[in-house]
Amino acid sequence: MYFVLLVLFPCISSHDFTDPCEISPQAEDASDFTKLIDYLNYSVNYKVDPCENFYQFACGNWIANTNGTTLMNWQEISPFTKMTDLYEQERRKVLNSTEQSKSDAITHARKFYHSCVRAQEEWNSTGDSGIDHVMGKIEKFGIFPMLSEEPFDEAQFNAKFDFTWLLAYFNQEEIVMDVIVPEIEEFEEKKMFSFKPRKSLLTFINEKTMRIYTELLLRLTKLIAADRGINYYKTNTLSDILALRTFMMKIYALSTIPIKLEMYLASRSLPIMSLGQVDGMYKVNWTEYFFLTAPPIAHSYIAKDPEVFVPPGVLIETLNKLLNETSPRTLTNFVIVSYILKQILLLEKKYTDLLEWFIAIIDSPQIFTRSGVCFTMTNTYYPVAMLAMYARSQHTEVLRPMAEEMVRAIITSLKNEVLENKWMEKAFKEAVIGKISRITWSLLDDDLFHNDTALDELYSAEYGLSDLPFLGMLTKINLIRKTKEYLELSTVELERPDPKTFSSIPQHYEVNAYYVPPLNNIMVPLPFLQFPFFDESFPRSFLYGTVGFVIGHEISHSLDVTGRKYDANGKKRKWWKKKWIEEYDKRTLCYKEQYDNVKETRTLSEPFGKH
Repeated sequence: MYFVLLVLFPCISSHDFTDPCEISPQAEDASDFTKLIDYLNYSVNYKVDPCENFYQFACGNWIANTNGTTLMNWQEISPFTKMTDLYEQERRKVLNSTEQSKSDAITHARKFYHSCVRAQEEWNSTGDSGIDHVMGKIEKFGIFPMLSEEPFDEAQFNAKFDFTWLLAYFNQEEIVMDVIVPEIEEFEEKKMFSFKPRKSLLTFINEKTMRIYTELLLRLTKLIAADRGINYYKTNTLSDILALRTFMMKIYALSTIPIKLEMYLASRSLPIMSLGQVDGMYKVNWTEYFFLTAPPIAHSYIAKDPEVFVPPGVLIETLNKLLNETSPRTLTNFVIVSYILKQILLLEKKYTDLLEWFIAIIDSPQIFTRSGVCFTMTNTYYPVAMLAMYARSQHTEVLRPMAEEMVRAIITSLKNEVLENKWMEKAFKEAVIGKISRITWSLLDDDLFHNDTALDELYSAEYGLSDLPFLGMLTKINLIRKTKEYLELSTVELERPDPKTFSSIPQHYEVNAYYVPPLNNIMVPLPFLQFPFFDESFPRSFLYGTVGFVIGHEISHSLDVTGRKYDANGKKRKWWKKKWIEEYDKRTLCYKEQYDNVKETRTLSEPFGKH
């Protein structure tokens, strides 16, 4: 839809108009617009009446052109790609800024970033190293079989093996095991421990790629041995890596087993067990594990034998069988190697170079640079501070009233459409208008981002850590974050977020608008209001076709299959009568039939929103 409107926009079309609009300085290079127009001509079938069949009008030529031919690179020409790139460039700029800030949170986030970037240089100057920090923790554990020069007494090792302690020791600060160790997840507005395996880089690895991964481990262990003065040829590294490779092929294949939760979520009957019931699963006493890894403040919660989520189906049984059949030596190597790989991007350049080699060989699009890794980490650990930096760098005097005008106009138009509707009964119309009349909106540069007191309170526990060596600082921060996360477990039901606090604001901006049902609120992130979708010089007709279309689409989500579960105040309750739901579902069948022929991976709320 955006691009059909783009081609009609007088600033970028080849037609002359009596009242040509002023061209933004950003639009002086028309190459992006030319690409978009080329894409339109590649996609649109102008012979079809859009009022009769908009899908064939918008996509008819694309379907014909892509049948057996090479696809145009949509990501390369997408306006969203350009907007996302511009947003990231601006975030990097404000993060690297030397401008003094009165906010402790912003100052600390910048210190964290620069400490991360400088860590390699500091190791070189002090003679210390990141691998020393990592291996120091491993040596305190006791033994790393893969790099041990000592004779190995398997019977004695097996007799002392404690999988619970092994997992607890290496997952204490942050989870390094993607498949085995549970994490805290939210289900139906409640947080609990979840044993659902997470996917990782290795989840979809094949036999060929695993051979390259084997080479990665060989090179990695040789580097560590050289740095730590270990005689590599006195170890059993090669045989250990081969055993580990066999195990990893099996365990990562398990995380591809589909976990179908829809039926449980629909019936509000999740596959729940108590923590005590899963003790012994995977050869682990999970109650003991959580006592070892959780902060003391959460021990009372663990002692109450809380509920945990356990995936249905054969996954748990298969994983349990695999772990019981695997030798303690291989399990120990697996956990320690996972711990090292979790840290590798933060180590010396020769280690990050090794990972880059692996990524390039397996054709991953990821490119690692020290500054890029540190930027991503800062954005992960200090998302609100990063949002505040960006918001403070923007000028919203023009954006706010223009966006507010569009939101109000679209809501008014929707109310008029509801009033003119022929099939909705009066009570249904009144209920719907009552909800959409209460929809609020946020530009997401909110005053909170300019409130130093509120912003600084978020990270106050971490300000004294800025002068620590980077990896030491990271360890302390992870423990602080973990304490906060565990505290949320004791909340029986998640509270509705207060729109006046940071809890209501997403932790990362998206270059898109979206609707939040518990707030009955349209969120309009600042990065969405930028060229080529938005410019104050653009005519209103164009802005309604780009930004306005998206806002209207998001407003429609207030009445879709999810939005209708929340009333005008954002409270989850049944406010649609059964006959309203039946009539709505019947009238959306035509869209379902149309989109059944489209490879649509999202829910039907998305295509309905487009109509």
